Amino acid sequence: MLSQNTSQNLPHKIYYHILQGSRYTFADERNKKKLLDIVLATQDQEKWCIYAFCITDDKAYFLMGVNEEQNFLLGLQKITEQFTQYSNANRNRFWQAEVPVLSFYIEELYSAEDLAVYCRKVHHVPLEKGYVEHLADYWWSSYITYIGIYAWEMVEEGTLLLHFSPDEELARRKFRQYHCGKVNIPCL
Repeated sequence: MLSQNTSQNLPHKIYYHILQGSRYTFADERNKKKLLDIVLATQDQEKWCIYAFCITDDKAYFLMGVNEEQNFLLGLQKITEQFTQYSNANRNRFWQAEVPVLSFYIEELYSAEDLAVYCRKVHHVPLEKGYVEHLADYWWSSYITYIGIYAWEMVEEGTLLLHFSPDEELARRKFRQYHCGKVNIPCL
């Protein structure tokens, strides 16, 4: 059973955020892992909630909950700087060209319904890019945590699952159906 938290009233501000690099910034699996390590360390320091993520070869998509917008922006800057330092230190090993500069896009979300819609949007990126035929086949996404294949430790899944049902098993099933387009967003 999921803990009772009102799914309509989110506990903090939620942001949809995209880090963008050059065409191959995250193409090497080690770069994806390093970015997630940096995000996890920043999340621990800043006390963020990460609801969803997906990392492709050129972009990293996140849904994050934060208490203070200013700290969020400073945290994003820290992530960008640390990844750039890592990239510069490993430039000859991973890249032949100049290290890409990361930029970010941010959009604020206002409801649990927005969170569900954008979560599906983030998780569908690998399908849209043609990386996989099935969402569960893409490793660098929080979708596999929500359906119980692998537990990415940074993902806070309870808030969104509760939006689908207070019963965890039913919530995961509805979550999968929603991502497959078989059901509309439930309003609990």
